[in-house]
Amino acid sequence: MAKTDKRLIGARVDEEFAERVEAAAERDDRTLSSFVRRALAAAIEPKQQGKAA
Repeated sequence: MAKTDKRLIGARVDEEFAERVEAAAERDDRTLSSFVRRALAAAIEPKQQGKAA
């Protein structure tokens, strides 16, 4: 397995929430990790812009 500089961020969720996130990733035709990365980036982006302004 190749070494990576990326870190793993984890969160415990209940089964229903996990299934909803997996279904949303599938609807967007993305891998689960790609979907979650984009969701997290979108969630923190406005906060970063607000600090820069």
